[in-house]
Amino acid sequence: SWFDPAFATETVPTLGQVLALAQGKTKLLIELKTDANNLPYAGLAKAVADTLRNFGAESWCVVQSFEPSYLAEFAQLAPKLERHQLILGEL
Repeated sequence: SWFDPAFATETVPTLGQVLALAQGKTKLLIELKTDANNLPYAGLAKAVADTLRNFGAESWCVVQSFEPSYLAEFAQLAPKLERHQLILGEL
């Protein structure tokens, strides 16, 4: 709504809605965030892995995060899923 009042009722789509829309037509990059205290959300990696599996999206999605515990969990839950560790730093 900050852009235009016409968008005031728009919502953020769920991961499932995005996967259903993409249907493997493009590669999706999914970033997992932490909470306001920079702590990982319990169960987030499993929920995302389950959703990707349910949509058959493991081959056309990439998961990335600054939080290494998410990526370690994905290595166990979905070992074939491409994972990227994000880092902060200067070039």
